[in-house]
Amino acid sequence: MEGINDIFIQNTSGIPYVARCYGGNYCQTQPDHELVTGFFAAINSFKGELGQKELNNVIYDNINLVFVNTGDLLVVCNIDSNVDEEEFRGIATKLQEKFMNDYGDGTEITASPSESFAPYVDWMDEQIGTGMGDLKGLVEPKRGIFTKIKSWLI
Repeated sequence: MEGINDIFIQNTSGIPYVARCYGGNYCQTQPDHELVTGFFAAINSFKGELGQKELNNVIYDNINLVFVNTGDLLVVCNIDSNVDEEEFRGIATKLQEKFMNDYGDGTEITASPSESFAPYVDWMDEQIGTGMGDLKGLVEPKRGIFTKIKSWLI
């Protein structure tokens, strides 16, 4: 789909699950995006400081960041300003719903090895078009003590 640059699926604290580059100048010249997910988490949480219930967009000169947030799951899409936002918001919601159906709302995901999301990324590429590849630099978060204990008991 023309005009889609990046798609990030992350939890609301900034841990990236899926990040995909589909084009655009920024995406091609800035392959390390792990700091961006922290920014998205911060700006999303700031909505509460402003007394707002949801963040829909951050609009710059040439790009529009579309946010879809459900529970602990945050989908952020970087689209060109000339892309029909309403049409794309439907696509972003579809991406979010599929992720939640496959993996939950992000509350139980404790690591983000890219292989575990490979079927989802393949499906996403079918919906959007062929991506330029996974965005570099995504880190696997450390599991907390409660998650480790829970995995030992189950």
